[in-house]
Amino acid sequence: MTTLPTTYAVRCKERSYPWRVTGTNHLNHMRVKTFIPNHTCSLILSGNDHSLVTAAWAAETCLGLFGRPEEIKPSLIINHIKLHWGIVINYRKAHNAKDIIIEIKCGNADDSYRILPAYAHELVRSNYGSIIHILRERELFRNGHDSFLRLFWAFGPSIRSFNRSLRPLVLLDETHLRGKYHAILLVACGVDGDGGLFPISFAFVENENEDIWNWFLTHFRRNIMSSENKVITVCSDRQKGLIKAVPTVLPNSYHSFCMRHLSANFYVKFKDDMLYAYFWAAAKALCESHFRDEMDKIKARNERAHKYIIEHWPKEHWASCYFQDSMYDVLTMNRSECFNAILKDARTLPIASLVEHIRWKISNFFQHCRKIGHHWKTKLTPNAETR
Repeated sequence: MTTLPTTYAVRCKERSYPWRVTGTNHLNHMRVKTFIPNHTCSLILSGNDHSLVTAAWAAETCLGLFGRPEEIKPSLIINHIKLHWGIVINYRKAHNAKDIIIEIKCGNADDSYRILPAYAHELVRSNYGSIIHILRERELFRNGHDSFLRLFWAFGPSIRSFNRSLRPLVLLDETHLRGKYHAILLVACGVDGDGGLFPISFAFVENENEDIWNWFLTHFRRNIMSSENKVITVCSDRQKGLIKAVPTVLPNSYHSFCMRHLSANFYVKFKDDMLYAYFWAAAKALCESHFRDEMDKIKARNERAHKYIIEHWPKEHWASCYFQDSMYDVLTMNRSECFNAILKDARTLPIASLVEHIRWKISNFFQHCRKIGHHWKTKLTPNAETR
């Protein structure tokens, strides 16, 4: 029995364009009978988010656009495909394409954990004075496996600067990462002589619990501080576990609460601009009489708000005149949160690539500081001279 050939005809969806192919399909070959190659219509005529445009194709098309993995953004992928192909893909497809490009450039998350010990060794070898500690499950549990739990690291210049020239002030913050395992990045920053941000140490943890800050501060005390009995001021957003961890791990230090977060919570609860202003004035007051005046204003305007402040936030942790040590004129966590904002484009990177991105950022930061410092002609830093 002979199989009859099947005839095919393919043309452009836009009938006014001449592109066309016709042919017949035989048992072991296809014969093209007509081919008109002129095809000048725009693919945008096929509509938005073409069904044949997959995330893998979008990733392959945009792979050469990005030099560093943290530069990859779904919006750039969308714009590139729209500009060169006339197709508007949806954000989800562009985000999946971003993940594919990151995996091509950095490897997948699991491979990144495997190369982490070798990367850590090379990082310490090539950066004098740097420290990095990997905590494995077997180190915490008797029957634990050799799987990764936490990572703590700091670069040599940051450690030396904290002990030699920075004021004894540490800003602690955390940011949630958006990689495969949804880990958390802990950051400790200082304040330099010009009032700017100065990164000190970092930690990567996979599970959020009250123990992580205790563990982080223990490593900070042992590896960063020149003396474990050194007196420092810690400023934080009252994260889970920190209120207990600071006096436990750093008994000689003092803990201040970020006024930006306290005042924001206060405003959300009472929604009063005058109360908000009085609360800030009380925090900045440098003498007890001035503090009492501002608190009396809060009480006269809203007694419930006054009671709320007294019950929830001990004044020794946020009021300048009652703080037992010096706040160094730093009442907020804005500097450390600025650093987290700098890292936002790297939050989806695998762990080894994330550490390398931070190393690159800090190297550029030190170079920038050195460049600016060479142009200073004043005896003190510009900020200090102005004040």
